[in-house]
Amino acid sequence: MIYPALSDLIKKAGNRYSLVIATAKRARELVESDPNQTDEKSAKPVSVAIQEIHQDKIIINEIKRANKQADQEAEDMTFEDDSDA
Repeated sequence: MIYPALSDLIKKAGNRYSLVIATAKRARELVESDPNQTDEKSAKPVSVAIQEIHQDKIIINEIKRANKQADQEAEDMTFEDDSDA
């Protein structure tokens, strides 16, 4: 079994695309800053990035933006009365 579960990670990210982008971005940051930064010498940067997302050390902002956008769209909606009264 894969740990952490993909479904748990998607809940934190909002969708798979955001999860992949955030994981790749964080893994790239780890490699560029210090390749030996990981706690375990055998841990790969992608594995470290996934663990950080799972442990809420990395917060994905896409969820916040999506919620704000949905709220704004709901406020902008207007309903027309179709009755001929």
